[in-house]
Amino acid sequence: MATEYTEHKSTDHFLRLEQLIYGTFDKIIKTATDRRNELLEQLEEFKTTFQRMEVARQKRLKELEDNLQLISKANYRTRDAVREKRIIEEKQELSASPSQCPIPVLVTEHFQSLLQQIEGFGHVQGTAGPYVNKVKHFSLFGKRGAGKGELNDPKGLAIDGDNRVYVADFLNQRIQVFSQDRIFFSEFGSKVLFRPFGIAVFEKFIFVSDRQLGVVFKFVLSSYKLICKSGKGKLDSPSGLAVARDGEVFVADRCNNRVVVLSSELKILRELGQNRLDYPQDVKVNNNKIFVADNSKHKNIHIFSKTGEFLKSIIKLENGNRDIHFTFDSYDSILISDFGASSIQIFSFDGRLVHRIE
Repeated sequence: MATEYTEHKSTDHFLRLEQLIYGTFDKIIKTATDRRNELLEQLEEFKTTFQRMEVARQKRLKELEDNLQLISKANYRTRDAVREKRIIEEKQELSASPSQCPIPVLVTEHFQSLLQQIEGFGHVQGTAGPYVNKVKHFSLFGKRGAGKGELNDPKGLAIDGDNRVYVADFLNQRIQVFSQDRIFFSEFGSKVLFRPFGIAVFEKFIFVSDRQLGVVFKFVLSSYKLICKSGKGKLDSPSGLAVARDGEVFVADRCNNRVVVLSSELKILRELGQNRLDYPQDVKVNNNKIFVADNSKHKNIHIFSKTGEFLKSIIKLENGNRDIHFTFDSYDSILISDFGASSIQIFSFDGRLVHRIE
C-alpha cells in the first residue's frame, strides 16, 4: 500500500513538472513569435522609408542637373565656378544607385540575423557570420523629410555622456538631437550651418565641420550656443573630425589633402599628412594615434602620430571608389562603411579583414 502511494505521489510530481515545462515552453514560443512579427513589421517600414528616400534622391538629382544646365548656358565671365563645383560634388555623392548604398544592406542583415536568432533559439546561422554575436543592440530612427526628427542625407553622428545622439542633418542645414530612446529631443545650428558634415562631442562642447562653408564651429553642449568658429579661407571642404583627450581637434581638410589640427579654441596649430593624403574623408583618434581614411583611388587607412609623423598604412580597400567612413568598436576592431564597394568591412587593428557584410 505504501509502495502504491509513493508511486502515485511520484507520478503526480512528474505530471506537474511536465505541465510547468510545457507551459514555460509555450510562453517562450509566444514571446519569440511576437518578437519575430514585430521585426518583420519594422523591416517593412524601413523598406518603405528607403523607397521614399530614393524618390526624393532622384528628384534632387534632377534639380541639380537643371541647375548645371543653367550655369553652362551662362557667359563665362558671369559663370559661378564655385557654385558649379559644389553642385557637381553634391551630384556625385547622390549618383550612386540604391544597390550601392551599404546602409539598407546593413539594416537588412541585422534584421535577418535577429530573426534567425529567434527562429533558432539563439543559434545564429545567418549570412552576417560570427560577428553578429557581438551585436548587443540595434535600432533604427528618423525618416526622410525636413520636420522635427526627420533627416535629409545625414552625415556625421556623435553620442554624449547622457547617450543622446547628435546627427549632422546635411541637406536640412542643422544638427538634430535624439534622446537615449532615439526620440527627437532638439535641433540647433540652422542659422549658421549650411552643409554640416563632421561632428564630435567633447566634455561640455560640440564641434561641427561645415563642408560648404569651409568652417569648424564650436557650440556649448548644454545650450547649443555658438562660441566660436574657424577655418574660413583656410579649410576647403572639411569633412570628418575628431577630438583627442587633450582637446585638440583633428579635421579632414578634404580638398587641401591634409588633416588640420586645431586647439580647443579652434586656433590652427599644425597640419599632417601633406604629400601623402588624397582627399581625406574621415579622421579618428585612438590611443594618441591619428587614423585617417584616404579617399584616393585605392582607399587606405593611414596612421599618424599626434605630432604628424607617418607611422603606417594598415588597410587598403581595392574595390572602393567612393566615400568611406569608419569607427572603432569595443572589440578592438575597425568598422568601415565603403560606399563604393557596397559593404561594411570589419578589420582588426593590424589590418586583418575579420568580416565583410555586402
